[in-house]
Amino acid sequence: MTVNERLFHKGLIDDFDRARLRKDRVRLVEIMREIDLPNYDVSELF
Repeated sequence: MTVNERLFHKGLIDDFDRARLRKDRVRLVEIMREIDLPNYDVSELF
C-alpha cells in the first residue's frame, strides 16, 4: 500500500497536508507511526 493509500485509509490526508505545509516534523512523525511507517524520513517531505 502506498503512503497516500495508507493516509486515506486512516483518514489522515488533510492532517498530513496541514502538517506538511506548517513543516511540523513532530506531527508528521506521529502520522507516519499511525500509518505503520515509524522509520519514514519526514525530512524528504520538505
